[in-house]
Amino acid sequence: MKIIIHCIGNDTQGTGHVYRMLRLTNSCLSSSKILNTKNDILFIINNKEYLANKILIKNNTKCIKYTDNVDFYNVLSQNESDLIINDCLNTSKDLIKNQKKYTHKVINFEDYGSGAYESDLTINSFYNKDIINGNNIYAGLKYTLLSPLLSESEVSTFKKSPKKIILTFGGSDPNNIVLTVLKILIRNNIEKKIHILVILGIGYRHKEEIIELFEKHNNISISIDEQNMISQFQSSDIAITSCGCAMFEACYFLLPTICISHNDREILHTDLCPKNTIINMGLFCNLDELTLITHLNSLIDSEDKRNNIRTNMLTIHNEIKNSYKNVFDLIFKE
Repeated sequence: MKIIIHCIGNDTQGTGHVYRMLRLTNSCLSSSKILNTKNDILFIINNKEYLANKILIKNNTKCIKYTDNVDFYNVLSQNESDLIINDCLNTSKDLIKNQKKYTHKVINFEDYGSGAYESDLTINSFYNKDIINGNNIYAGLKYTLLSPLLSESEVSTFKKSPKKIILTFGGSDPNNIVLTVLKILIRNNIEKKIHILVILGIGYRHKEEIIELFEKHNNISISIDEQNMISQFQSSDIAITSCGCAMFEACYFLLPTICISHNDREILHTDLCPKNTIINMGLFCNLDELTLITHLNSLIDSEDKRNNIRTNMLTIHNEIKNSYKNVFDLIFKE
């Protein structure tokens, strides 16, 4: 089987799409029944997707860049495939119709555009069926492709007194939420109550400002382009995240989580979290300092509250646990 991956990775949409496709293709390679070698996979990206390009180079993954639609279809015509996978947000009906001329099957991820209905299969792991519904559309956390190592990983250990809080807002953090939140925590002396770990993604552009704060205050640490997020989540007690992959990873490890959304689309992801799991602060542009600190102090100070949230999060944990099998059964079933 030969697979073409069409994905994005930039300052605005972040890096979650390209990382998801790398996780998927790496899992395909580990199964000799699906792919034989890396040569069976080709990533295609627009030449403006500089973060996707950077990540693919770092992962020694074959990639072709295109400039416009004509160039894109030329690439498809010159590279035979059995399957095209789009992970580039909403697609159009015309795009998917045209792609089908060059392959046997087209699959979309995280798509509620008109192309979602035209594909052979659309997998919307971060949306529920109220957003978009159809016979070819599968929605919900049971199709969430987080790290394939999650199913083998222990959840975080519950501590009566929390020791570490993790801040992470995606691969690029386009709104620079981390700087605002870190300043709020420092103003309210949170670092004197609990260690703050700041995770900065590969596309984050304001590292100098974060490092300057780090150098002026104790009990704060920074990790840039962290390669072992599983270990970091396992060793943390509370998380403050945006509403993408990191929010669901934190939930999987049963971390009481305060989430802040970059945009309206991310807010839709929170609909998948049952009541009394995440603490949803809404859009970053509406963030209220007092409300954030009140919620955070209640998590730090209340053992019962954190324990209750962990119990409620088991539903999310169990849904995500077998997601790779669920996705592979959809994509590669005969």
